Amino acid sequence: MRINVLIIISIFFWSCKESNSKIDSETYKQEEIKALNDIFLQMRYPQMTSKGFSLNVLVCKDSLICIPPSIHSLVMDRIQNFSAHFPTLESTYKHMLFELSDCKKVTFLDIQKITNTGNYKLIQSKNNQYTNKEKQIDIIQYSRIIFDNSFSKGVLYESIECGSLCGNEMILFIKMENGKWKIIASNTLGES
Repeated sequence: MRINVLIIISIFFWSCKESNSKIDSETYKQEEIKALNDIFLQMRYPQMTSKGFSLNVLVCKDSLICIPPSIHSLVMDRIQNFSAHFPTLESTYKHMLFELSDCKKVTFLDIQKITNTGNYKLIQSKNNQYTNKEKQIDIIQYSRIIFDNSFSKGVLYESIECGSLCGNEMILFIKMENGKWKIIASNTLGES
């Protein structure tokens, strides 16, 4: 019995170590940037694409964040009732959503690498404040993207603040189609 418990604990620690090294790999980080470039304009408001608008991106020390504790219970509800919330999604997304909810690894997002921005201009901000220099429409944060092993599906969290009483928090489900990442489903966790 003691040997079995030791083996199970060892496998658990090994799988956590493997998961962390996978998310730290250069290939993984490059795929996150590719996915953010591919889906960036899919997430923006079409009516806001006129020239002159800029998007203020909150870039703090840990700019690819983990799911905030304040909404963790909502995400756990989505996992426990996955087929009711997401009847059209494959069950492989459930596992990725669970990994996202358990994510402890944050990293810096170099916004210079997000180049597919259309008429939007990304601006770095050290604090969660709008500036008077340029028009801003949103402050956004993304989570790390949890991919499946083949980098063909992924899940991420996005938080958008568009004013003191304006914003939303979403889970985005993405899929690689014809060499590009596409948002195939989303779920709003909070909105104001």
